[in-house]
Amino acid sequence: MIMKNQFKFSMIAPAKLNLFLKVVGKFNQDYHSLISLVGFTEFGDIIHFKSESNDSIKFIGPFSKDFNHKDNFISKAKELFKKEGFLLSPINIVVEKNIPIGSGLGGGSADAACCINAFSKISQKKIPKNIVYKIAEKIGSDVPVCIKSKWSVISEKGTKLKNIDKPNTNDIFCVIVKPSKSLSTKLIFSKVKNFSTIDLNYIYTLLKKSDLDNLINVGNDLSGIATKEIYEIKNIFNIMETFKDEYGQDIIGFSMTGSGSACFALVTNHMIANKLTNSFQKLNFWSIVTKFI
Repeated sequence: MIMKNQFKFSMIAPAKLNLFLKVVGKFNQDYHSLISLVGFTEFGDIIHFKSESNDSIKFIGPFSKDFNHKDNFISKAKELFKKEGFLLSPINIVVEKNIPIGSGLGGGSADAACCINAFSKISQKKIPKNIVYKIAEKIGSDVPVCIKSKWSVISEKGTKLKNIDKPNTNDIFCVIVKPSKSLSTKLIFSKVKNFSTIDLNYIYTLLKKSDLDNLINVGNDLSGIATKEIYEIKNIFNIMETFKDEYGQDIIGFSMTGSGSACFALVTNHMIANKLTNSFQKLNFWSIVTKFI
């Protein structure tokens, strides 16, 4: 709670999962046009905000060493707020980096969105919704969908959103795994040569039925490119396929998220989800079990 410009609070920046991702064209010279189904997890970075006499940003946590502390979305967000005429009092920001870098889980975008929401909360002037999304879009194409962190179908370069009713995921566990190497989003998209078509009516029919199996089967157009860059992704898929052969419908489906390199499996049994995670951890892959929010 903010009292007399003094505040101290924490917020979560949830990791995103792309259940499918189709590249349908080229938006302009710099961006591809895509359609993707995005959900958010209970797992994420945690950001702490405290009023202070001077601005400061500190990164801690398991992936803080992999992060570019000087060139980050959080600093860009505050600068953009200033340019829009919204002056913020000095803030001490501490970011617990739990989301791996270069994973396709949207860690940087989630952090930026979380800070935009926090800045809106502490600003003495009410910040209009259109300004919030204008700033978000300027920072990065994944940032707008992270503002509300709700299930969405995103299109164009990722900034056009259609919020949807959350599918029934109450009894579903998300196993997320990342190979030892990371991937550059720019590199992966630079290797896209072919474009897909997609029937959105079919997608919305599947969503109404919470048919996550077939939604995942729509596929990720970037996974083939990513697998050629990091062969470990193929090994991850092979392990997930082995579990699916053994446990059948308890493994709903699996895919890569975003431009990689992290992959995920949706599992209906907590014990099996933990067993799958343990299998990856024994191979020295980073892996966790979480749920959708």
